[in-house]
Amino acid sequence: MNIFKRTNQGGTTLTFIIIGVLLALATVVIIYFVNQHGDRVRRDQAIAQAEDQAKKEQAAKDQAAASSPSNENTGVSGSQTSSPDVAVTPPAPDLPQTGASDDIFSVIPAALLVGVLTAYFSSRRSLQRSL
Repeated sequence: MNIFKRTNQGGTTLTFIIIGVLLALATVVIIYFVNQHGDRVRRDQAIAQAEDQAKKEQAAKDQAAASSPSNENTGVSGSQTSSPDVAVTPPAPDLPQTGASDDIFSVIPAALLVGVLTAYFSSRRSLQRSL
């Protein structure tokens, strides 16, 4: 015969589930904002690198134009003389960073879920033993 004892722990299961859901939701929100911040930083770095490359290319063109000899006999300045075709290549876009950091963000919620479920079942088992 089972004798039920009143433990004054009514609602603990519901409270446990609500807190677990809130913690999981907070984890997802934090991961989302960290990923957004990382994307923004990578984009800003790519823009800065492209601007630096454009400045270097412009400085090289200016230096080449200044160092070319002017044609005094024909009255044509050095910047108007024909120069060999120089192919101007745009800077190569940087590939996004991938690796362990992306995997860690996907493992954390799974580990939290396993931990919450383990704690829940452990508390249920200890509650049943106490009755």
